[in-house]
Amino acid sequence: MALSRRQNSRPFKSRRDAPGGFFLMQVKLYATLRALAGAKTIDLPLADGATVRQLAECLAAHCPALADQIFEPSGELSRRVHFMVDGRNSRWLPQGAETPLHGLQTLDVFPPAAGG
Repeated sequence: MALSRRQNSRPFKSRRDAPGGFFLMQVKLYATLRALAGAKTIDLPLADGATVRQLAECLAAHCPALADQIFEPSGELSRRVHFMVDGRNSRWLPQGAETPLHGLQTLDVFPPAAGG
């Protein structure tokens, strides 16, 4: 559902002024995902009411190097990658990957991490 494949640019004046029922979602990437994408952030124009799953599909289409990381072979979102909507893991939100997004939210994507 992306309007363009622009990376690290703001084609619209604000997150809410994309044309025709679209909004601009800034996706922040971390660690290995950042390295694969070659960018800290990617701006994706999404249709109003787009879900976390649809955002992941747009992200994979925009940056194919991320596709194997964010999706399982079955097509489901990877359990190893965390899509954080306003600081909350989408997996634990009531609608999960079908959670609708809007332009005033923040979205961070974290790869698996270990520490000690």
